Amino acid sequence: MAEKACSKQYLDYLNEQGYRASIDGDGDVVFKREGKIFCVIPIDTDPMYFRLTYPNFWSIDSDAEMKAGLEAANYANSAIKAAKVTIMPNKNTWASIEAFMVRPDDFKGILDRSIDALSAISRRYGDKVRELMGATGTAAAAGTVPAAGTAEKTTP
Repeated sequence: MAEKACSKQYLDYLNEQGYRASIDGDGDVVFKREGKIFCVIPIDTDPMYFRLTYPNFWSIDSDAEMKAGLEAANYANSAIKAAKVTIMPNKNTWASIEAFMVRPDDFKGILDRSIDALSAISRRYGDKVRELMGATGTAAAAGTVPAAGTAEKTTP
């Protein structure tokens, strides 16, 4: 385990709040809420920076889905405050929240709202991909695009 110096504050707080958080091999703090896997990615050189991710919530399986995914990401990014969707080079889709804090423990005041925003943006993204894919008569019409909230085709 490559625990980062600032990982402990996140780990301790999440465990105090009832999450069964752990530190992964990269030193990121991983926890689940409502069946979704989230990661806090600490940066030792910048303890006032907070990054929460919902990684790999959707995988892109075709060129048509990539086109729909890019349009859906733009749509979701403009619709949900503070959160963003990114299609990674491995064709998995991540949602993330980034914030600068005044004090390292300020994350406690924004954690729940950040999780809610990541859930909302991933739902908005998935709904838009399904809409676009249905319009082209491909995966959504065939029933192979997962329903909202069940889009986790891969795990971190």
